[in-house]
Parts: sequence; C-alpha cells; structure tokens
Amino acid sequence: MRLTEQDIIKIVKPETILNIVADYYKIPADVIKNNCNRSEIVKPRYIAIYYCRTKTNLKVVEIANNFNYKDHSSIIYAYKSVLKMERFDSAYRQELKEIGTLISNTEIYDEEKLYGIFQENDCYYNDKRDICETVII
Repeated sequence: MRLTEQDIIKIVKPETILNIVADYYKIPADVIKNNCNRSEIVKPRYIAIYYCRTKTNLKVVEIANNFNYKDHSSIIYAYKSVLKMERFDSAYRQELKEIGTLISNTEIYDEEKLYGIFQENDCYYNDKRDICETVII
C-alpha cells in the first residue's frame, strides 16, 4: 500500500493566513489586527478570521486572542458574515476563492502527524519531508 498526498494532513498557521490576506489587500498585517472599524480593514479581518476557522484547528477563543478580540462571539459573527457575503456577492466570492488558493499553496505538512502516519504504516520518507516515495515494509 502506498500513502498518497490525500492521506497526509496539511496545516497552515494563523500568522500565514493573516500575512496572505494583508498582502492581498495591500495593507499591513498589524492594521488588520487593530480594532479599527473602517470597511477597508474590517473586510480583510473577517476574511482572515474565516480562513483561520476553516484552515486551522484553532478554537474560536484562540482565534479571538490572535485578532485581539475580547471574546469568541466576535469571531463567530465575522465567520457568519463572510458566509453570508459569499452567498450573495459574486465579487466577494471570487476574492475569497483567490485568497483561498493563495493559502492552499502555502500549506505545509504537519510534521508530527506526518511522522505518526508513517510510523503507523511502517513507512520510510526522505529527508525533504515530502511524499516522493513511500515504501511499506
């Protein structure tokens, strides 16, 4: 049996998501984390929160801490707002898709889970930590 790339869990860090969203909208990442309520800041912040919820294993409280929110309810509101806008606004949906692609291209393999999967399956993987050749003994 050979492990495929789909068998391996990929991760992305919240800082990476924040930086990708900030670069996409051409604003500094620390501005996104500020509590500014201007729409040109809120939109990227909500999108970063949305991807932190969908692409990381962080709890909403941890995401709230990353974005300097006092509690988790703001994270839930931001997440639901993005879902609502995605449903009704095709331009917004396109932006989400483009940012999602950028985030997916930066995902890395979770080394701990990768090592655990290979240990469980008595596999070998090379020093580059990729899925080039896996050999089941």
